[in-house]
Amino acid sequence: MEITLEKIELVKDRTGVTYAEAKQALEETDGSVVDAIIAIEEIINTGEKKKGFGKKGEALFSRLKEIVKKGYEIGDFSNASGTGNIIGSCFYTIYKKK
Repeated sequence: MEITLEKIELVKDRTGVTYAEAKQALEETDGSVVDAIIAIEEIINTGEKKKGFGKKGEALFSRLKEIVKKGYEIGDFSNASGTGNIIGSCFYTIYKKK
């Protein structure tokens, strides 16, 4: 199939990729707009699944959850100081209204 500017723009607009990426996807799918869009979506979805915090980020996130949980369990945040107490104070402010 012929690859036209109209097809490239359709793929580009539907997927948010560049003109070059849209053209490449169309070339790889013999000019099929639908197949090109599906191929790009699969690449995008695979990339999103691989994205993450990494080992250090996951460790930091776990530690932050512990700090917040510990701060929330303590319960008195009227004189909050330090990172853990500030985070706890935020939770106190949110949940004291309930």
